[in-house]
Amino acid sequence: VFYAFGGLLEAGRIGSATNNLGFMYELDAIAACVVGGVSFSGGVGTVFGVVTGVIIFTVINYGLTYIGVNPYWQYIIKGGIIIFAVALDSLKYARKK
Repeated sequence: VFYAFGGLLEAGRIGSATNNLGFMYELDAIAACVVGGVSFSGGVGTVFGVVTGVIIFTVINYGLTYIGVNPYWQYIIKGGIIIFAVALDSLKYARKK
């Protein structure tokens, strides 16, 4: 149900619908959750943290677009943010053990 609702909102925003409309949105979703404090090892994360991560990552997205960064470089930067956040989470998890 939420996928359909999201698809309708996105199609309305763009003004049309294509089969690859949401391509690479999963990268943004994963990055926003990780930046918000959700742990890949499980059991850690809050709704407030995820919302904060979404806001931070949206600001990063719009900022990169605003300053004219090539979309391919934006994917590389987003991937780097994910790698950094996962490495930080892994270090935190290793210290806890």
